[in-house]
Amino acid sequence: DAKRPAITAVLAGRFASVAAVNVAYIVAAEIFPTLCRNSGIGWGSGCGRLGAILAPLIMTSAGAPLLLFAALCLVAAASVWALPESGGRVMPDVPCSER
Repeated sequence: DAKRPAITAVLAGRFASVAAVNVAYIVAAEIFPTLCRNSGIGWGSGCGRLGAILAPLIMTSAGAPLLLFAALCLVAAASVWALPESGGRVMPDVPCSER
């Protein structure tokens, strides 16, 4: 069937986007201190929703929207390297009884 590669690519993209959102929530919960975690995750969620609103507008108006989205994905992936590693570290604002 000629449509099978296209359907596979669409499903792989959808699964990857769902996984990225879930990973973003997990990473945000580790990065933000407890005192501002809800606000940080809320801001991140709001920015993601704003991106979801703007994406169809960009698709219809940009000359090469897929190249733009690919470039933004690469910038986002590269910026992840700047995040601190928290594995095996004691979080400073977690009470001793919850460690």
